[in-house]
Amino acid sequence: MPMLFGLSFSNVKSRYGIGASALNEMCKAHKFKLVVPKPYLNEMASHGLKATEYIDIYNLIGDESRSVLRASGNSYLSHYAHIHDDKLSGTDMSIGEFLLYFGIEKRVSLAKVERRIEQLLNALDVEVVTMPRWKPELRAAISELKPNEVPIILDHDASVLTMFSDTTDEGYIFATWDKHLTDLVELKSRIYADTPSRVVDFLSMANGAEFETEQTVSLLDSLVYCDEKKAEVLARKIEAIRSSETAYELQRFTDAARKRSPDDRESADIVSEFFAETENRNT
Repeated sequence: MPMLFGLSFSNVKSRYGIGASALNEMCKAHKFKLVVPKPYLNEMASHGLKATEYIDIYNLIGDESRSVLRASGNSYLSHYAHIHDDKLSGTDMSIGEFLLYFGIEKRVSLAKVERRIEQLLNALDVEVVTMPRWKPELRAAISELKPNEVPIILDHDASVLTMFSDTTDEGYIFATWDKHLTDLVELKSRIYADTPSRVVDFLSMANGAEFETEQTVSLLDSLVYCDEKKAEVLARKIEAIRSSETAYELQRFTDAARKRSPDDRESADIVSEFFAETENRNT
């Protein structure tokens, strides 16, 4: 998703955005074909439909809290918060309009969103490839590593792993942030698999490319991740808000706190105070 977001709107300096952007540039430079396994369209669509649950609250919580959602575990919320916060291309769109671009709106079917995402990928010259039926032994191997994962995700991963295990001469490189899956792909096949950032670093070194900065891409996204980590818990608390009253209360609190705070004070610190006071009142 971060790559699709970046190609559709703007690249952002999130942990996932940095790696996705660098990988896309690397593929263009070396004329590598970008491919997405078809089962993963389901996950991309599901994330988007999940984001619709937050639209009403998102519009009420104020800029400080919206900034914290840069660290959201939902890729749609995170990317939109980044482009809105940094005034990038797409910032003039509402969160609802942003989601609608990907075919996502309340009560739309998952299949319809999948078709829209596939259309967008194809238009960007990213091929969507059908996967074979998964092998039981490979699904069992994934299930053992990810015992708490939902069955459909295990099915998707097992299908991808099955395809790679049957492929010996296609020249695939597999990029994902799922460490369990990269380990299994390399164990069960002859495919190089790693995070997008590490794939870029590996290919850059293998081809003798010069880095534009003194740091590797994987180091850069690790540094960003460290910055986002403390806001991740706050983002989950914001996403858990279900009442307009609480959302308005959060907005009033953060707006007032910003007025009496230094300009360089982090939004996460202000939002954290709200939840700390709320928790104290409830104990």
